[in-house]
Amino acid sequence: MAGIACAGNWVLDRSKFIKHYPRITGHTTVYKTVSSAGGAALNILMALAKLKIDIPTYGIGLIGKGYRAKELQLLCLNEHINMDYVRVVDGHSSYTDAMTLPDGSRTQFHCPGVNNDFKPEHVPIEKLKKRAVKLFYLGHLMILDGMDAKDEEFGTASARLLHDVQDAGIETVIDIVSNPSLPYEKLVHPALPYTDHLICNDYEAGQLTNIQTQDRHDVYILDAIKEAAKKIMALGVKKHVIIHMPEGAYCLTADGQEYFQDACKIPKEKIVASCGAGDAFAACVLYGIHEGWDMQQSLLLAVCAAGASLTHETNADGIKPLKETLALADVWR
Repeated sequence: MAGIACAGNWVLDRSKFIKHYPRITGHTTVYKTVSSAGGAALNILMALAKLKIDIPTYGIGLIGKGYRAKELQLLCLNEHINMDYVRVVDGHSSYTDAMTLPDGSRTQFHCPGVNNDFKPEHVPIEKLKKRAVKLFYLGHLMILDGMDAKDEEFGTASARLLHDVQDAGIETVIDIVSNPSLPYEKLVHPALPYTDHLICNDYEAGQLTNIQTQDRHDVYILDAIKEAAKKIMALGVKKHVIIHMPEGAYCLTADGQEYFQDACKIPKEKIVASCGAGDAFAACVLYGIHEGWDMQQSLLLAVCAAGASLTHETNADGIKPLKETLALADVWR
């Protein structure tokens, strides 16, 4: 089996660079705007494309009509992103305005558009099975209304989809979003028994488990991360729980093995934006799993790609081909 299918959010990102964030009713100046591909599924595909790897990838999702959709299609065409299973439907494409400060931090204003209409029936499971796809990624849960919809048998539509994908012999991967206002237990827990590999950040792990994974300075607490990973695994995840944070990454396997990888030490002056670090990380974990790499090596590649993504204004353009990306581990020790 070979290939990675990425389903979920397809977004046109516009990073708007500002000197400071205004108070309510205040004013600030946007001194530069950069458009790029965004959304979990598309970011993963873009990151894999930048690595210049030789495995088939497939995009699955919805885009609307109009100028945003055309701009998104052009971005995908330039990077040879496979859009065979991306449908163009009535409505407007999703977009995000990301207000980015000089230190690379950003605040996002997201319009879901037709992403909210993306449902299990839009995923061509039989075609993926015929192509012998190895991994199916779905992200982000909790901002896809069609996937978060209630299902009487499985709890959520996403859980039903993941069950059906596993039933077709394809391993499943999910990623979630950071939002304290959303019910993690209601929207994510039903999907976990049908998830082979879960990827999330330390905050999300805490939200999933009601475990305090960060201290008052938002720095991860390793013992709490480990406790959260065990609890998530007990909720049904089959193979890996992978938790990333600015300082590194932790992985727990189903047979109890643990891995930890420090983040790259990137000079502050090289950090431009934090747009796609989490998705770059996830893309490399997917690649490592696909290729049967040792998890330690997969995490190393993942933190290197995440670090590289921080050095560019867009989500993925900072990522280099595979060997160059791995070499960053020695550059940023």
